[in-house]
Amino acid sequence: MNKESIAILKLTRGDIYNLAGDRNRKLRQELMYQLTGEKLPIAKCGITAIEKIVYNFLNVSGEAGYHKEKALKEYLITQV
Repeated sequence: MNKESIAILKLTRGDIYNLAGDRNRKLRQELMYQLTGEKLPIAKCGITAIEKIVYNFLNVSGEAGYHKEKALKEYLITQV
């Protein structure tokens, strides 16, 4: 994860669902670009796609949403 993607995720305060909605579609697209290095269409930059990449990076799978959110918050705290 690069600095730009971490900065965007910090805006969510550890809750990726704060990126939901039409008003955040460009921000989601930018986050996906920062995470993947690919310029993807907005239609492929949904919350589920972002979650999959972020939680894969954090090595969190099969856990309840609370545990995933907690893992993301803990990771973001450690990033300067």
